[in-house]
Amino acid sequence: MKYIKEIKRKAIHLSSLWIPMLYLYTDKNLILSLLVPLSILAIMIDLSRKYIGPLNNFINELIGDLMRDDEKTSDSFSGATYLFMSSTLTIFIFTKEVAIFSLLVLMISDSFAALIGKKIGRIKILDKSLEGSISFAISAMIIYYVLVTCYGFSLPLTLSMLAVFAGTMAELVAKKVKLDDNFIIPLAVGVCLL
Repeated sequence: MKYIKEIKRKAIHLSSLWIPMLYLYTDKNLILSLLVPLSILAIMIDLSRKYIGPLNNFINELIGDLMRDDEKTSDSFSGATYLFMSSTLTIFIFTKEVAIFSLLVLMISDSFAALIGKKIGRIKILDKSLEGSISFAISAMIIYYVLVTCYGFSLPLTLSMLAVFAGTMAELVAKKVKLDDNFIIPLAVGVCLL
């Protein structure tokens, strides 16, 4: 049952692939004109949950089974809010190629890490699994390969591998350092490619 819940969570996570895919075929202004209002709306909803108990209860009833326990409290932003905020910042700060790579790593590699780690993970590292971290890194390298060979991205190999390592480490330590991985992963990847 717990694994089914994780599959549902990661399916929603993967549904956010519309962000980097839309950005791939449009421009920064268009994607930010969508993401900024969505980020503000998500922040407002999460902040409202803190002060309006019935709203928090309604959201927990509606989607609570897809939220982690710490996201259900009115003191925390949801993973979706962090994802919208990090997508907005990543697209605003980095070049188009770096932003798309960083967001794809967040959405795909983080999903692989969770699903593989929870299914077959045996070797624990900081409350995560080595198997999940390895699947994160491998999927991120595949994303790099596809972007470079199929889409002509000009991401330098050495820096990209450093970015993959940084993203893997960010996913691994995010919970320990009390940062949401949806927020920190794309920023860690992007910074390495500056």
